[in-house]
Amino acid sequence: MLWINPERPTRANERASLFEVLRNRDILFLSLSYTCEGYVLFIFVFWLYIYLVEVRGFSMLSGGLVASLPWLTAMVFAPIGGLVCDRLSEARGRFAGARMVIIVGYGLSGALLYAAAKFNGRLAVIAALCVSVGALYFAEPAFWATAVHLSKENAGAVSGIMNTAGILGGIVSTSLIPVIVKYFGWLPALGSGAAVAVTCAGLWLVIGRRPPMQSGLADSHSESRSRD
Repeated sequence: MLWINPERPTRANERASLFEVLRNRDILFLSLSYTCEGYVLFIFVFWLYIYLVEVRGFSMLSGGLVASLPWLTAMVFAPIGGLVCDRLSEARGRFAGARMVIIVGYGLSGALLYAAAKFNGRLAVIAALCVSVGALYFAEPAFWATAVHLSKENAGAVSGIMNTAGILGGIVSTSLIPVIVKYFGWLPALGSGAAVAVTCAGLWLVIGRRPPMQSGLADSHSESRSRD
């Protein structure tokens, strides 16, 4: 049946092995930055409600309602972040556009997460947490856009690697936060999330400084086709 679609073998040969994907410097840093994403995100997913009830004094019912507000903010910020990423990428280049979105989003998210831990008033805490989660999701589309841009024919493999890295970050966060709370308190626990968010933004200063897939993926396939 190969004669029906003679292009199929060519496309299959263009796909790199998992080892070649993992050798790519930009993909490694992208995955590492997404590990940071998972760490910060899982703080909100698993510990926000407990923090609001135990530390900020909300009841179980009101705490659940308040804990849902940041995710409503995320619903608004996520598509806006995607649009901004597209516009900046068109104007300044794909890596530069994504980098700006990540640095703004994660810088703001980390700062407001730490501020929320320091604030005394409930309204200030809620507002800071809402914008912190919103900023996190404002930056989210830039990760996936970059994964696709880097991977070319290997989009599934690169996206899977990046998402796995994010889950690993979430596992660390979910298990480490209660240890920090027990021995040091909530301020250092949330402060660790702020520090990791800033680290995520910092990692993007080195992503995209070389052509995509330089380590033998899409570019090498293009070169081999041109030689043929």
